[in-house]
Amino acid sequence: MDTLISYDAAIWLTLIEFVLIFIHLVSSHIFFLKYMERIEDHLSDIEMIGLHADYYGNTWLGRRMRESFITMILIMPGAFKKQEVIPLYKLQKLPGHFRFWIKFFFYSAIVLLSAMTVLYLRLKQGRA
Repeated sequence: MDTLISYDAAIWLTLIEFVLIFIHLVSSHIFFLKYMERIEDHLSDIEMIGLHADYYGNTWLGRRMRESFITMILIMPGAFKKQEVIPLYKLQKLPGHFRFWIKFFFYSAIVLLSAMTVLYLRLKQGRA
């Protein structure tokens, strides 16, 4: 056997992966549905937060875009140097538990995507 995991185990892990992805999507949606306005209030010193809220509005797609933007400025604050330099003290106005959960959802999505890729590559090989 030249593979790390068997085909049958990969199928079970894939099912578990889909359940975890569903839980991740639902929990992040509920988190941002509940706390989006509070997070934006804490980050109101950043001009682009207000611009995104005005431009995208409160529709489902607008909330997803605002959620993505908030996550991006917390993970990579230097990405918007052309539009606005975001000093660290403005990001630190956001309470630590909000920063933790936003980063947790981002990094857990990366872990889930990586696991899904590994399982896909294993299932693509077929039964060995």
